[in-house]
Amino acid sequence: MKKYTFVYLLIFFLSSLPALAASFSADLVMTKKGKTETAKFYLLNQRYRMEVVEEGKPMVVIADKDKNMHRFLNMEEKTFFEIPSDDFRILTHDPFKASQYMVSKYGRKIQGSEKISGFACERQDVFAQDQRIHSRWVSTELKFPVKLVSYDGEKEAYTAELKAIRNIRLEKDLFAPLAGFKEVEEPGAAARRKREEIEKAEEALPGLTQTADARVPCYVKIAAGGELRVSIDTDRSAYLDVINADKAESVYTVLKYRDGKPLEDYEPRQSTLEGKGRHKNWDFNDDFARRTHSSLVDELRIPVTKGLVYAELRQKGIDRSDVYNRGGWQTDVNADPGRPLSLKITGDNPFGDQTTGKFWLRYEEGGSSEAIHFTVTTGKTQTWAYPASKRIKTVAVTIPRGEGRAKISLIQPPDPKKAASAQTVVKTTPKPKTALAAISAAASPAASGSQILDGEVPLYKGARVLKTKSAGAYSQAQLQVEATPQDIVDFYKNAMTAKGWEPGMAMVQGNKGVLMFKQANRQLVFKVKGQGNTSSIDVTIISQ
Repeated sequence: MKKYTFVYLLIFFLSSLPALAASFSADLVMTKKGKTETAKFYLLNQRYRMEVVEEGKPMVVIADKDKNMHRFLNMEEKTFFEIPSDDFRILTHDPFKASQYMVSKYGRKIQGSEKISGFACERQDVFAQDQRIHSRWVSTELKFPVKLVSYDGEKEAYTAELKAIRNIRLEKDLFAPLAGFKEVEEPGAAARRKREEIEKAEEALPGLTQTADARVPCYVKIAAGGELRVSIDTDRSAYLDVINADKAESVYTVLKYRDGKPLEDYEPRQSTLEGKGRHKNWDFNDDFARRTHSSLVDELRIPVTKGLVYAELRQKGIDRSDVYNRGGWQTDVNADPGRPLSLKITGDNPFGDQTTGKFWLRYEEGGSSEAIHFTVTTGKTQTWAYPASKRIKTVAVTIPRGEGRAKISLIQPPDPKKAASAQTVVKTTPKPKTALAAISAAASPAASGSQILDGEVPLYKGARVLKTKSAGAYSQAQLQVEATPQDIVDFYKNAMTAKGWEPGMAMVQGNKGVLMFKQANRQLVFKVKGQGNTSSIDVTIISQ
């Protein structure tokens, strides 16, 4: 009886002891893009240590699960720094932490058991949108993954496997900073603090809450109730980028104006941006609009009814481009290598009295100049001039984040050949001798069989010619006639086809109609708008 009592006491004593902590060393073999590296790996209960080489330097990475901290030791400089283990940056340095993150985010599916490196393991697969993205094999004995695989489609993109695992007794000192090592800031800490300061300053910058005017280029913060008005040139393309600066949603409208009046045929609608950083691009006065003089805009108005947005507006043309660099970007501006150019940079830093950056000149035959550094005072402009002999095709301007903002203008003199061909000739009716004659001339309808635009286009019977104009590659006429848009479209569809023009789009919707033709390298466009019993017609011929 005493013998059995002793056995029971021994079993009770052993079962009351804490479980033995896992303690082992191994070779960590990592393969990525066909390149294999081997590191030393040590694990003791809730801590593990990886001895790796990063950027040619020996580093030690220690993960302490109890303290939720990762420690990085630079063995050459005898320094160390610490980063919280839940910091997203850890995932690029620790494959086991990356595996844990994917399992916590997407869950896991048990796919059976396999033996890896001599240890019985449970295979766990991770799926995202029904696509397998990760697998890991967790040892039931070690309670730790001994193999990891990440996938790019069906292919293995990255593997990490513990090999030559040896159960040995490790000391806690192996997972602490070595004697004589100095604690330092983590790399990029100063830059991150500066970035955080900039973000706070950005958030503190008040948005426009009333109506204000600006000129291209500009980058303006607009709050609910504010409205930005910007005049733009009709002979250059214009580009607007509206960026949400609110954590929630922002609501704004883009209004198009011409000669102080809302643009005809344009129905403004509210736009919504959900989430900070979301943006939408708009463009105006493109090549087609400039050739046909249709939908040209000379003023944009941007009222904001909810939230907070930034509006950035720039323009680019043959002889001049005006763009904005808000910092943290490289802005490329193209030039005609055959002409001299003038580069102007104006400081526009809302957080300080100057902007600092640099730019490069890229040449037509290839290559670029050395970096040209600049520091420009807020509100002041610096100018650089370069001759045509430099054959510059692009100017690239960089302003580091936190070093300010700038308006950038690249100006070139007009090309003499293009300037000559673009001279505008306006055809006008001879001036009547009396006021009564002027009224009579304006009211005289065209006779049947009359032609306009150098005989290319027949006049609709009874049509009044309000204006004709030729400018370079295009010719235009404005007419008025007592007829419906459908009647006009039908007439010109038959008439122009008979004259050898190939019909394209033909559409009548409500009181509006559009009709398009092609002939060799020319385009012909009719735009019709009806009002009551009268319709106005814009006729444009474009030579390619």
